[in-house]
Amino acid sequence: MDLRTGLAKVDSEKDVEVSEFSFKAEMKCGSELFRDLTRLDFIKCDIEGYEEVVLPEMKPVLEKFKPIIQLETWGNQKAVVEQFLLCMGYNEYDLDGGKLTQVASPNYVISGDLFFIHPDNKVMLGRFNNVLQPVA
Repeated sequence: MDLRTGLAKVDSEKDVEVSEFSFKAEMKCGSELFRDLTRLDFIKCDIEGYEEVVLPEMKPVLEKFKPIIQLETWGNQKAVVEQFLLCMGYNEYDLDGGKLTQVASPNYVISGDLFFIHPDNKVMLGRFNNVLQPVA
């Protein structure tokens, strides 16, 4: 598959403008890519609307490690992603003033990334908040 940099999507078109940089990349499913890991603490996803495809495919990995998940999502897929992760037992957090605060309702509107932390991973929440600095 051809990947083009600077775009908000993965594209398989053969016609890439000369001004764009492209390269061949092997695509793997998250469940395959992370299958042999012995530890996974944190996942950052900025995958332009594919969260509702990628996260369910990675469910076995998420169930095994319960990593902190940081992602950017909006629109219709936001509700789908929230529902999926909340049903897995994750809690939703907002980064506000350098501290993660649990979101009271999935309909909560934030600007920026969402964080999902499983209650079994509260130790990581404490460590994560200790390294965050208040925004000046």
